[in-house]
Amino acid sequence: MSGRVEVRPFTPADLPRAVELARTALGEGPVPRTVDFWRWKHLESPFGPSPGLVAEHGGDLVGVRLFLRWRFRAGGREVTAVRAVDTATHPAWRGRGIFRRLTEDLVAQVAGEGAAFVYNTPNRASRRGYLKMGWTDVARLPVRVGSPSPGRLLRSLAGGPRSRGVLETRDELAPVEGLLAAPELPALLDRWDRDQTRLRTPRSIDYLRWRYGAPPGLRYHAAWELAAGEGAAVILRLRDRGRFREAALSEVLVGPGPRGAAVAANLVRIAVRASGADYAVGVAAGWTAEARALEGAGFVRLPLPGRRFTVRTLGPPPAVDPRRWASWRLSLGDLELM
Repeated sequence: MSGRVEVRPFTPADLPRAVELARTALGEGPVPRTVDFWRWKHLESPFGPSPGLVAEHGGDLVGVRLFLRWRFRAGGREVTAVRAVDTATHPAWRGRGIFRRLTEDLVAQVAGEGAAFVYNTPNRASRRGYLKMGWTDVARLPVRVGSPSPGRLLRSLAGGPRSRGVLETRDELAPVEGLLAAPELPALLDRWDRDQTRLRTPRSIDYLRWRYGAPPGLRYHAAWELAAGEGAAVILRLRDRGRFREAALSEVLVGPGPRGAAVAANLVRIAVRASGADYAVGVAAGWTAEARALEGAGFVRLPLPGRRFTVRTLGPPPAVDPRRWASWRLSLGDLELM
């Protein structure tokens, strides 16, 4: 194909064609590639609509690049950032520099808007391209793994039957909407977010409603024990991995009281067992209450290959340098889906 490719800003009207292009270029993924899902993700985020660019040829969409706006907090300061997420080039137009042009142009745009850095978790195929464009390889994600029952996991490894039931009782594992409506939750979130020096996503009721209560086509469950700003809450999502059922621990919110980590560890055990999962995964920064909770629930770090966390600063680094893994306090919910 020949002719000039026009690059212009992404608009909400581009959503159906952009989703169709992503399906054509990438197929179906681990999360829904639907107009409703992209609308939730890119137009309804509490951090603002996603900046993006599209490439057109003769009226046809041949490339799309979207960044997801995000906001972090560290040491009492808010840091504006973007995450490099959805990108696709039509198969007939690959190898013509469309991905790089859209990415570099969008980086320049968000830098001009004041974003401090762009980050993502690229797969092996795209990581090399990002590093050539100035991204820094920060760390391999520290995934922690636990299982509610060695016997259940062994049966799954052998291809035997397993339960797929989910207990949806208030005392064990309930739809996440129950947690979001709990009157004690705001006090826990307020105390959880105080006096933290690492980069982390500020938790608010509005954020949690968007992130876990609203994604089309996905269901989250929760377990919690809350009282006067203490206690803990756990949010998880079930997903099938071949023969295995995995419980992804999106959030482990630990109150600051002396029993917080112990309560959270017990909730993790209860929630994973009630989910019917063969195993569970979570992410927790070292030397944090959530790391202590996962360790208390029997989770271990496995030296397995996994996604890398990469960052490109867009000016002088913030006071807390995002290119150092020690600067981060991320949950799996900050990293999955997007």
